[in-house]
Parts: sequence; C-alpha cells; structure tokens
Amino acid sequence: MPRRLDYAARSASLYPAIYRLAAEGGVAALTVRGVAAAVGMSPGSLRYQFPSQARVIELGMRHLQHDRAHHPLYRAAYQEHVREASDPEADYVTARFAYLRALCLASLPLDDERLVQALAWLAFEGAARHDPVLGAVSFRGYQERLATSERWLRIVGVPDETLRTEALALLALLDGLAAGLCGPTDRFPAPAPQPANAPADPFELAGPPDPVEEIEPMTGDEATAVVEGYLTRFEQFTPPKPGPPPKPTYTVIRARAG
Repeated sequence: MPRRLDYAARSASLYPAIYRLAAEGGVAALTVRGVAAAVGMSPGSLRYQFPSQARVIELGMRHLQHDRAHHPLYRAAYQEHVREASDPEADYVTARFAYLRALCLASLPLDDERLVQALAWLAFEGAARHDPVLGAVSFRGYQERLATSERWLRIVGVPDETLRTEALALLALLDGLAAGLCGPTDRFPAPAPQPANAPADPFELAGPPDPVEEIEPMTGDEATAVVEGYLTRFEQFTPPKPGPPPKPTYTVIRARAG
C-alpha cells in the first residue's frame, strides 16, 4: 500500500522555511528547488503542491497571512483576559485596556519568529504591487486586519461614529512600527563596485553629503512604549460592562459566491 503523505505535518515545516527564504532573499528566492533544498526534500516531491514558482509565492503569502492573524499570542492574551475578568475584585476597565495592549503587542515582530514573518510579509507586499493575484491576497488581508482593528477598539468602548477612523489610525501605527522593527538590517548587500569608465554619478558631482548623525534602529522596548503611549488616547471612552470578552481571532472577509 502506498504511503499517504501527512500534509499537515509537511506544512508545519514547509511554510516556516518559505517565510525564512522570503525574509532573506525576497520572493525571487522562492523557487521550487530552493524550497525543496531548504526542507531537505526533492523538487519532484513538491511539484504536486507547488507546480510553479508563482504558486509557491501565492500559497506562501496566503499561509503567512493566516499564520500572522492566528498567532498563539492572541489566544494567550484572550485566556489571560478571561482569567482577569473572572476575578470579582478586578477592575474591568483596567482589564480591557490590558487586553487591547496585549493584542497590539502580539501583532509586532518582537521575537525572532515574528520578525521573520514580518520581513517575509514585506517581501510579499512588494511583489503584490505588480501581481494581480498577490494584489488580491494583499487587499483581502488589509480588509481583514482593518475589521479586526475595529473589533479590538470596541473592547475599550470606541463609539461607532469614530470607530473606522480610529481603526485606520491604529492599523497605520502598528504597520509602521512593524516596518521600523524590520530594519535597517545587515541583510542588504552593499552596492556592486562600478567600473572605472562608468558615467559619473550626478549626486557625487555635487560633493560629499553633509554628515548625518547615525540613528540607532528601533528597539522592541521603544515600540512597546509607543503603543502604550498611543493607547492612552482611548481612556476618554468607557469600555463595555463586564461580560464575555471578544475572542482574538481576525475577522475573515469571505469572497462572494458567483
């Protein structure tokens, strides 16, 4: 009897390898041969799942979108909030704000796993600007993250009349912090040396640039402080009364049939 493949077990190791390849080399690194080499498999064994490089990139982006939206840290934040909310002596307002803080920080690349995922997502988003299939995946992901941001802000009582504006601002803040935590890094190679007879660079003809003070990359502590400072703007609102707290999973925008 032929051995049946365990696709769940394969995906558990396959997609993290795809994320790392994309993070280190961009989507150009996501060839079938490159993915196979990264997981110690033959290219032929992946052809059924990935018949082409385009399919590797598309499925990699879709799976990354899912994995980032359903990271275990979101569930951990929910479970911690349930424990706090069940304490009759706990302040429900404080508990709700702590829950929102935990959800926001879970979305940032504050550890190696989430940093690789964030770098890979930047690579996929860059490719999506010029690919209609990836562009559709990107837009669907944006819609879901915006809807999820609205759900998060309901936790602390943001009213409906300002909910979308506040959700757009929060999403922009978190995306900006995530991008800032991704760089600058030493992953980018230095420019190739130019031949001696190459045309002069017009910027070099203007003379050396003015000295610029070197700026240290953003740290996780700094990003956390920015989030905590920003969330104080919601203290003007009154969180809903104690009750079943909203679950942390992302809102999924389903495609219409037909």
